[in-house]
Amino acid sequence: RDRSPSRGLGDVYKRQVHIIRDVRDVTLSSQVAWGKDPVRNAQRWMDELSACRAWGASFGPQAYLELRYEDLVQDPRSAMRHVLAFLGEPWSEQVLRHQDSEVLLSEREASTDAVKAPVNLRALSRWRGQLSEDELRSMDARAEELLERLGYAV
Repeated sequence: RDRSPSRGLGDVYKRQVHIIRDVRDVTLSSQVAWGKDPVRNAQRWMDELSACRAWGASFGPQAYLELRYEDLVQDPRSAMRHVLAFLGEPWSEQVLRHQDSEVLLSEREASTDAVKAPVNLRALSRWRGQLSEDELRSMDARAEELLERLGYAV
């Protein structure tokens, strides 16, 4: 039985854009929102990210693009030009004004307010001063190599 990631995927899945966020901010967000243990969540992030990257590598660079969340919010114009070029779509200024779209969003979804807001830097590096030194040391010990490969300072 075929268990490959591409099994049964239609044309819509021929190109994947994978947005990657710093594990320290991911774990802080899940700790604040759901009370999840940051160190266990960091391990889960590493496991899932490694699996996604391996899956993406199986498709090759013409079909899989990684984009750091931090790059997207710090320079949305450049990041979205890159994404649209990868997808073979023309540039449109509208992608920089997603908050003006007519897309219906669930009021029950926790992230709806953030999706409705313009791109901003509020969620960047919130982990600084909020995660304990022990939590950071434990995360760094697990994720240091991967963080460095992704261009994050450790």
